[in-house]
Amino acid sequence: MVATSFEGLAAGDPAHASAERLVAGPLEVDLAAAPVWEPRPDWPRLKAARAQVAAGFAAFDEWTPSAVWKG
Repeated sequence: MVATSFEGLAAGDPAHASAERLVAGPLEVDLAAAPVWEPRPDWPRLKAARAQVAAGFAAFDEWTPSAVWKG
């Protein structure tokens, strides 16, 4: 999450990234102190909450068709 303005950033602006900094046109984001994101799910926690996860997917399956077809 970046708390900054993207004003002045345009398609085609030069961009580069390193472990410490992301630069895109006039936008510069310091990544040095950013926490590392672990993209893998916490499988033990999800397995322990299997019933709640399944119920959430079931509710989504019920909601999705009605939302798509009814606008």
